[in-house]
Amino acid sequence: MARQGNRFIAHRILRTSRHSVTCVGDNCAAPDAPIPLSHLYGVVVLVRRRGRVLGFKEWDRGRTALGSLRRRLIQGAQRLKAALR
Repeated sequence: MARQGNRFIAHRILRTSRHSVTCVGDNCAAPDAPIPLSHLYGVVVLVRRRGRVLGFKEWDRGRTALGSLRRRLIQGAQRLKAALR
């Protein structure tokens, strides 16, 4: 769990350096901007969804098919936009 600007995120850590971490969401097209270590708050150990507490295996499924499709569509739109410039 980290603070990024005025919001909190719970993303996977992709890279670490001496002063920051780079995170990426499971269904995000690109990694987040590096986050200073001072903005890290903890580790997500449980998730509550619709009033039900989920165990690690129930909520940590990684990328979803729909999220991967969304990511590919966004990347394709960005490439098309760049080609039209």
